[in-house]
Amino acid sequence: MTRLWRYPPGTLRALLATFGEYYVICQACRRYTPMRIPKGQLDRKYDPCPFRCLLCKARGQLVSAAP
Repeated sequence: MTRLWRYPPGTLRALLATFGEYYVICQACRRYTPMRIPKGQLDRKYDPCPFRCLLCKARGQLVSAAP
């Protein structure tokens, strides 16, 4: 049985529900971390990536495979 998706498409909530766990990678620093979404941010758009590196301030990249 399927039902309508009640959340907006293109959000972090939809990404997690569809594909599961994601990682955030900083290409400049070559650092990565599992994606943790703060409370209340699940309905935020994921394109462009809302996460930035703490060291170099570059925008991260979301990937599904473990680096």
